[in-house]
Amino acid sequence: VGAVRKDSDSGYPPQGAVSFKRGSRGMYEDLKGKTALVAAAARRRGLGFAIARALARQGAAVCLADRDAEVLERARELEAEGAVACGVVADIRSDGATETLRATFAARHPRLDILILCVGRMHGQGRVAELSPEAWQETQEVNLFGAFRMLHAFLPLMRDKGGSVIALASGAGKRPLPGFSGYSVSKAGLIMLLKCVAVEYAACGVRANAICPGPVESDMVEERIAAEAASAGVPPDER
Repeated sequence: VGAVRKDSDSGYPPQGAVSFKRGSRGMYEDLKGKTALVAAAARRRGLGFAIARALARQGAAVCLADRDAEVLERARELEAEGAVACGVVADIRSDGATETLRATFAARHPRLDILILCVGRMHGQGRVAELSPEAWQETQEVNLFGAFRMLHAFLPLMRDKGGSVIALASGAGKRPLPGFSGYSVSKAGLIMLLKCVAVEYAACGVRANAICPGPVESDMVEERIAAEAASAGVPPDER
């Protein structure tokens, strides 16, 4: 969605070289008229809804998806601000639900320009041999396989005209987070999955990037802090 300035010697964009065409009123003109889908956008706290709102305020039409029905209220909030928005309840752990999400989206929008994957869950805390296999697998099901299902369903909508895929990974995918092996492995897999998409779909004009934000104020981060505090036997605010 941005214009990339290339280094004349290497042919590659130098670090920090992405620039956006900004209008007189602060709107990123590159985003105006774009269509975006943001997965995991039901909670007011956290990054999903914040990203959806930022896109909407820059003139993009936004579809918010989440397994929590609160996503419908979040979409109405954006509509009340004058945005073009819709909400869809969908559980990306299900192949059928993901395909239904795609059909619902395609019925409203002729194309998809931006796909944002904000899904993240932490199930279980402890060393590898202490964890429940079911909880470990559930983390992969949401964080990794859920992302794969979304890509499998929505990349065909980008194949003709290109677009941008952004997934929220984590520093835990690059450096293990003790006690959360399932989460660390799922985010490492997500980073590699986005690299695969970038290589396989570059010729179609699709860009794919995984970004690793630090901790933000969200329910998941608070749950992690509480789990770590309980394991250490200290109050959460002393963790």
